Amino acid sequence: NVTGNPSATTSTLVLNNSTAAMSGEYTVTVTNPQGSDDSDPFTVNFAAPSDTYSGYVLADNPSTYWRLDEAAGTVMKDYAGGLDGTYASTVTLGVEGGPSMAPDTAVKFPGGGSPVGNAVVPFSPATNPNGAFSLEFWAKPSASGQNSLAVLASQNRNTGRAGYACYQGLNGAFWEVHLGTGETVMSLGGGPAPQAGRWDHVVATWDGSANGALYVNGEMIDTVTGGPFRPNLQVPLEIGSRFNGGIPYNGTVDEVALYGHALTPEQVKKHFSVAWVEAAVTQEPPATLTATEAGGFTLTAAASGYPNTYQWYLNGEPIDPASAPAGHYPQGVTSPTLVVAGVGAFDGGTYHLVVTNPLGNRTSVSTVVTYAADTTKPTITLVTADSSLHRVRVAFSRAVDPETAGTAANYSLSGGLTVTGVVLTSDPAVLDLVTGPQTPGVVYSLAVSNVKDQRGVPNVIGVNRNSFEAPVYTPGVLALDFYGGITGESVDSLRNDPQYPDGVMRNVILKTFSTRPLTNGDLANNPEFGALGSNYGVKIYGWITPAVTGSYRFFTLSDDGSELWLSTDSDAENLERIAYQNSWTNAFIEPGEAVTQTSAPIPLVAGENYYVEMFQKEGGGGDEAQVAWRMEGDTTPAAQLTPIPSQFLSAYAPYSGPVSTLVPAIRTPLFDDGEVTISWTGPGRLQESGDLVQWTDVPGNPVTPYLAPAAGRKFYRVLVD
Repeated sequence: NVTGNPSATTSTLVLNNSTAAMSGEYTVTVTNPQGSDDSDPFTVNFAAPSDTYSGYVLADNPSTYWRLDEAAGTVMKDYAGGLDGTYASTVTLGVEGGPSMAPDTAVKFPGGGSPVGNAVVPFSPATNPNGAFSLEFWAKPSASGQNSLAVLASQNRNTGRAGYACYQGLNGAFWEVHLGTGETVMSLGGGPAPQAGRWDHVVATWDGSANGALYVNGEMIDTVTGGPFRPNLQVPLEIGSRFNGGIPYNGTVDEVALYGHALTPEQVKKHFSVAWVEAAVTQEPPATLTATEAGGFTLTAAASGYPNTYQWYLNGEPIDPASAPAGHYPQGVTSPTLVVAGVGAFDGGTYHLVVTNPLGNRTSVSTVVTYAADTTKPTITLVTADSSLHRVRVAFSRAVDPETAGTAANYSLSGGLTVTGVVLTSDPAVLDLVTGPQTPGVVYSLAVSNVKDQRGVPNVIGVNRNSFEAPVYTPGVLALDFYGGITGESVDSLRNDPQYPDGVMRNVILKTFSTRPLTNGDLANNPEFGALGSNYGVKIYGWITPAVTGSYRFFTLSDDGSELWLSTDSDAENLERIAYQNSWTNAFIEPGEAVTQTSAPIPLVAGENYYVEMFQKEGGGGDEAQVAWRMEGDTTPAAQLTPIPSQFLSAYAPYSGPVSTLVPAIRTPLFDDGEVTISWTGPGRLQESGDLVQWTDVPGNPVTPYLAPAAGRKFYRVLVD
């Protein structure tokens, strides 16, 4: 019997708001006091709309199908099951619909509003099946990437996560579907990152047993196994939000359908195929191009059509980034633009782009790239000494050959100073020279010969000579050597690493006996160190000079392990370990029977320098190292002690006053609290450059020292007329 229709008990049957579900075979029974009689059956077919997409959808027998094509009003019509919904007054009807569906329209959801801009469908078992089902919609975001907003949901968040919810980027920059199971959900997510202004076709399926799948733009991009699925048994379905208007969607939605079965991959691809547009190459790459060794070049093509995928070819073979050095193709090889960095001889050849499209592939014209070897000689961009008084850092303009650069005989120093070894660093353009003892404050010059670069045909460095100043004894500081990329938490892992002692990555100064100003609790958050902020070790060294004669206890804290060594005098040869800890601590503690991080009383003489070293090894997480002291008889609790301040510290540091010499040289810059101070020796004008090619005088003809403005990257030199 036809129910819910008053005309079904009259001689004229009227079917309003017809749907595909009303198609079928009808009869009418006429009854009076003498009996009843049935008519012959007659067939009623409600034809699908004429556009291709709705024909595909209705042919696959959806349970409900909201086209979202209303131009006015508040009723959201269900074309399949008659389960109409209601639009909030804050949505925008009649906007441009999904791809290739004109004149069909869609609905723009505002991502908020009062009332919340959504559409609500009353609860029905048809939208909350207990068996197999599929969810399908088209969406065009107003914002790209991850915004954690709900596109479609029938989810009861009062009872675990019963039901389902579809999101743009709840846990990442991708489309995402959650299927309820018990008190939690099974998650499906992935595919192309949602992009503002681009329509995406999203389908999620559940086979009624234990398997779910997510499709984006016709392709299966994720699966999940679990269950059983827990349907929502109470709350309505929402389009443009979830559960009472939560996290409302900001974007346009079209063609929402639910099925009482799992769509097949073939059905999903057929639905998506309405968006396909034949490909055509609209911009060709250049016919020829010359690429200089170690430089870079860019090839750009453009193509219309949808959905397109792209692949660049070299000499007839698809380019494989894994076969090239890291970073050689910084933008990949599967977009209309190919960027090649660090050109080598193997980059010469013939390139073309293949555009792949379901309706037919297209190929761009070829580009012949001619390789040109680089014949310029490497130069030296930096020479500076560090606080050890036996290391000199040398930086070249490009990567150099390890064999020739690592030969000590290729380096000559003035003043009788000798090079006893070379330590290569992780940067192929930077190395450290190990020298004999440098005289503090003396300006030395360095000449480099026979060092080759890493070009295909190596270039030998030209005639050169650069000056640097040996550090001077500096009150108020301690020196710190930094070693990166070393795992473990014990000091032994630092001492046993090949980098130690002369493979120092960086040499800096401290103004108290604490690394806290450098790490601020976690060196990984310091932009000067970044990824180096975990798995590192440091050596802190210099002298401590007490102002009062007496016995002192030393207190340490560190994250992670550390050791404190103190000499009986100013000589490093007489160091003795006085305190240590094997793992993280965050406070100074009073001496005790099992306490190792606090020293025994040590007699010190006022005005005498005592050489000190502290080693700290960081694994991961937070990090710092601190040392305090307390004279015997002082009752200050250990927990209230502060790191030894600058007035008791000293070290060799690459910062000094004027040097009596006519040789111009820039000293190592002083970095302090975000400011950079540049000083130099000898006569001349300070110049600056952004590219090491064009040089100009620093405005105002400054004298040493000069506080450099924080304005991007610059190079400085002193020019002698």
